[in-house]
Amino acid sequence: MGLDPNHPSYSPQVKSLLTSNAARKAGIRYLDGEVATVCYFTSSSSSAAAAAATTTNGTIMTHKRKLKPLRVYGNPMQPEFLGKPYAFIYPPAPSAQATAAWASAPSPPSHSPCHSPCPPTHGCRQQQQQELNENNLDLQQAQALQPADIWLMHSPPFGRLDRVPVAGLTGCSVQAEKIAAARPRLCVFGHYHYSWGVERVRWQQDTDGCKHEHENNSGEHGEGKCIAAAEVTLLAASAERQAAEGFTMPMRCEFDFTGSGDEKKLIGGEETVYVNAGWMTMRKTDTEYRNPPFVVTIPLD
Repeated sequence: MGLDPNHPSYSPQVKSLLTSNAARKAGIRYLDGEVATVCYFTSSSSSAAAAAATTTNGTIMTHKRKLKPLRVYGNPMQPEFLGKPYAFIYPPAPSAQATAAWASAPSPPSHSPCHSPCPPTHGCRQQQQQELNENNLDLQQAQALQPADIWLMHSPPFGRLDRVPVAGLTGCSVQAEKIAAARPRLCVFGHYHYSWGVERVRWQQDTDGCKHEHENNSGEHGEGKCIAAAEVTLLAASAERQAAEGFTMPMRCEFDFTGSGDEKKLIGGEETVYVNAGWMTMRKTDTEYRNPPFVVTIPLD
């Protein structure tokens, strides 16, 4: 709460501490609706470049190898359905605040252009530029519109590990549409601890680059829910959810999507792994009951 300028508990000192040069030198990056390059990694594809050079997309070319940037997008914003005084909140979609909260989300990858008439929040490059203009976003915020392999968020997107036994609560549809357009490799969030778990999504793509499916958690079609998931596989679920919904599956906490483990190799641009890492349970203050952490390994190229 101390990091939200719009919250009564906001502390400029706390935010200054986390955004200071000392914090950066210690490897701490505070992300508030922005993309950060956290490191560079060696691509499996080699290059015959004789001298180091930086390309337009940030890739560093060195002698006979290529270093690619690992970009992470972070956004703490969350829809608030119950009117509670949480931090970084906005009225649920459809609302201008929900659209503005996710206007900084990374753009879709260049290999999957979207030419079909989709809602303004779907994430097409032209529409994202329009969103920037409409929301008066500055150049620094506009620079966040670059691909990111990993998305870190507080709350879940609509329809993805957002089940909770409280009537009316769901993830954000605007957030879900942005993810469906950008197709990052990994999305990590929490908030709805009941839905602790892992899902693997394979995106459906038709001839124009986008596939529009309108659905909600009950499987019904809903206006404005532009979600392009073709196949969803639930790989882990909390004990609470399994008991409440009447199914059983192993309590797995480690997943290797590089092709060398139990899972098939993750295909970038075609698949996304969603991780709800909410560590509490619906028993809240009962510290004896907690969800374990996940260890997830993904390929970066």
